Amino acid sequence: MMNLATPAKGISSGGGQSLDISGKLVSGYQVFPCGALGWKTLLGIVVFSAFLPSPSLGALTPESPEVKRAIQRAVAYLEANYKEDTRPGARALVGLTLLKNGASPRNPTVQKVVTDLKAALGDYKPDKIMTESDGIYSMGISIIFFVTCDSDLYRRETNCLLQALFQRQKPFGAWGYPKGDPNWPFGDTSMTQYGLLSCWEASQAGYNVPPEVIQKAGQWLLRTQDPSGGFGYQGKIAPEGSRVPQEKVSLSLTSAGGGCLYMVGDLLKLQRVVAKEAPVAGALHEVAVKEGPKVTAQPTALLNLSQFHEAQNMANRWIRSNFQASPGMYTHYYQYSFERYMSFREIFTRDSEKDFPWYDEIAKYLLKTQADNGSWTSLSGTTPDTAFGALFLLRSMKISLDKAKGFGSGLLVGGRGLPKDTDRAVVRGGQVVVATQLKKVEDLMELLDDPESEKLDEKVAALAELPSQQVESFLAAHGAKLRALTRGQSPAVRRAAVLALGKTRDLDNVPALIYALGDSDPEIVLEARNGLQRIRRHPTEFGPPDQFTELQRRDATEKWKAWYRSVRPEADVDF
Repeated sequence: MMNLATPAKGISSGGGQSLDISGKLVSGYQVFPCGALGWKTLLGIVVFSAFLPSPSLGALTPESPEVKRAIQRAVAYLEANYKEDTRPGARALVGLTLLKNGASPRNPTVQKVVTDLKAALGDYKPDKIMTESDGIYSMGISIIFFVTCDSDLYRRETNCLLQALFQRQKPFGAWGYPKGDPNWPFGDTSMTQYGLLSCWEASQAGYNVPPEVIQKAGQWLLRTQDPSGGFGYQGKIAPEGSRVPQEKVSLSLTSAGGGCLYMVGDLLKLQRVVAKEAPVAGALHEVAVKEGPKVTAQPTALLNLSQFHEAQNMANRWIRSNFQASPGMYTHYYQYSFERYMSFREIFTRDSEKDFPWYDEIAKYLLKTQADNGSWTSLSGTTPDTAFGALFLLRSMKISLDKAKGFGSGLLVGGRGLPKDTDRAVVRGGQVVVATQLKKVEDLMELLDDPESEKLDEKVAALAELPSQQVESFLAAHGAKLRALTRGQSPAVRRAAVLALGKTRDLDNVPALIYALGDSDPEIVLEARNGLQRIRRHPTEFGPPDQFTELQRRDATEKWKAWYRSVRPEADVDF
């Protein structure tokens, strides 16, 4: 885990209000030495004060005034002390905190983070960047920062970091310390958390995350869970289908492991289906469609579903039994992990904060222990700990989930989640789609003239799911505009357009698909290849391969151009 420093200390009452025996107003209460007023006067003050409005009615939330003040003080500290921690991960945390708090990507401090992280990437060689012991943390948080700041503008940086992350996944599925470190042979639950979190965030932003990366991590989690349901520091791998005792099982690491299980489940579509009537917004529902039978999601990985769900339930029970606001070590790191775990858990279970007031308890702890300068400190260093505390109060993971284009389906068209209209969501061939088709295929025509429309992603994705005959009918009238979308700004729209074009065997679509072979998103490149192979009627023709290099991509592009010129000598594909 990130280390350094010791917890900040302060004096407070058990109820979260600071005490000052001098008699001055502290946190909304007047405190007097008893002898100065006498018992009758004091009793009168107490009775009168019972009718005054409380500074915090009910449980704390991110919208509570005192919580907002604490966040602003923490943000002010991070901006004023940006240079104090030079680690890339620490600086990425500063930028992420500002962005989650609503700062513009053009914010001066955010731009300092961009400049510093670009410098840390050097010549953009994945095997050379962030090789220090805490490199996985820095890579993971940097990926999250870049996709949060601008997922398209910083595509080169994000792809470089993702490739480095994939390269450093250990053969048994976890992430951990680099070669040369005494802990190198082991997988690390803490680092694996940041590997999976960055994969999840990148996937939501439209980046290609190979399912096998997530599958291997999921297998490692199942085999390193303690028999109690908790997770330890460096996993001891049990025989498949069993569990062995783990070392250093803790609330912090179990929160990390529990959150990882939910991320794996979402990315691989392994989540337990929730009944339609369950009041859980955005969850993956089993939906009764009027025109057909009920359907459920099928896994895309060779993970045992019953074992996977048992592991989730065991972790949930362990955490519920052992919960506390501060575990005593790595306090703020834990709180950031716990908010992430609970944000996922709330979506896929019926738990509510009324039954489990975790946010209120941790928020009160943070308000009591925040230093005068706005910071927090435990063992990760003042800058990371202050960022972790603020990200918890902001409910950082919930912000990510709310901003996802729906949520709960994993690797879908365009890397997006469920459609917003989840009551009509079904699973077809492993993909979640809207059950109702477009009222008329021509309805999409109006949206093609408005590329900024919020509905464009959904409508074009729906087009990609239409039967080939209907797609061909649409293309006959509006093919030119759809082909133009392969050059659009949104990765989701580009991929959906490529998918739709590839469903037909129309040679007019070939130039657009060849152009898409040069897309910055590897997933779009592979969809373009698949479409070209379908048109060519040869499932292995020309490539590029799934795990392609830039040289292989260029070679495949030239081969497709040569083939197309042989079919249409007058064709212009010089781009």
